[in-house]
Amino acid sequence: MIEQPLTGRKLNGYGKRPFVIAAIVIGCTAVTTAAFFAVLAGVFLYSVKYTDEYKCAISQIKNDRQVKSILGEPIEPGFFAFLSSSRRNNSERSAYFQTSVFGPNASGTLYVSSFRGRLGSNFQMSLKTNSESREIYNGQYPCN
Repeated sequence: MIEQPLTGRKLNGYGKRPFVIAAIVIGCTAVTTAAFFAVLAGVFLYSVKYTDEYKCAISQIKNDRQVKSILGEPIEPGFFAFLSSSRRNNSERSAYFQTSVFGPNASGTLYVSSFRGRLGSNFQMSLKTNSESREIYNGQYPCN
């Protein structure tokens, strides 16, 4: 039993119960909220991997001699891709994203800018490794 400081009365422990219940409720709420946002972020950061632009960029760097000489082979993309923006409007598509790429010799970040429309297309890729950035491709959309 705990003695109450001012009155000297003995407490039987029931005074702690609301604080324990509140701590459990707050803890469960915090864990549930964190899990929700983690799942939401995972879906958002992983979903760009299903776009045509992402698939095209990865296939292009895996076959690019310049990238192979920098990173080595095999070249593997990172788990997440960070989508800066994406827009689809009728027959026009644009996407800007970045993803990590790894090879046995080095790793880097691949930056991609893509636009495809009725009148033409533009596809740009650059690779940043350590403090150096190189343009890998700048031209029409290479994958059809």
